[in-house]
Order: sequence, then C-alpha cells, then structure tokens
Amino acid sequence: MWGYLVFLSYVGDPRVADSGLDGSEMHLLELLLLSISLFSLFYLWGCSLIHCFKYKSKFIAVFIGFIWPLTYLYTLYMLVTTWCKRSAR
Repeated sequence: MWGYLVFLSYVGDPRVADSGLDGSEMHLLELLLLSISLFSLFYLWGCSLIHCFKYKSKFIAVFIGFIWPLTYLYTLYMLVTTWCKRSAR
C-alpha cells in the first residue's frame, strides 16, 4: 500500500497532494487493496504469535506482540529454517 501511495504521488495524482489518501478519496479497488494488505498483516502477525507459543519462547511471542514489524523477520526465520530442514528427494 505504501508503494502504491508513492506511485500515486510520483504520477502527480491530486488526491495525494497532502501525502495521504483518505477513505472517502479512494476508489473501490483501492479500498480492496487496503483491506487485503491489512488482513494479510494481521494474519501473519497471528500466525507468528501462535507459532511462538507452540514451538518457541513465550518471551519472543510477547516481544512480537508488541513490536509487530518483527513479525516479518520471525516469519522469514520460520520459512528459512523449515525449508532447510526438508530432505532432498
């Protein structure tokens, strides 16, 4: 979504002249893009917290719960370690 706003300001869209885009200024597809990006963020955050509580330290789960950008780093760690543990056929 941030990349889309940067693109709109680069193109010179008058709706983003104030460096923001309100809900009343958005088209239907822009609202859909925003909804999908927010849903995926909260879904990833929830999956990371559940994985922490199941397999890792509860301290890391609380840390991720309060500092949500760490969710991306933890998910990348989960994917890399899971991918490396798979045996080659």
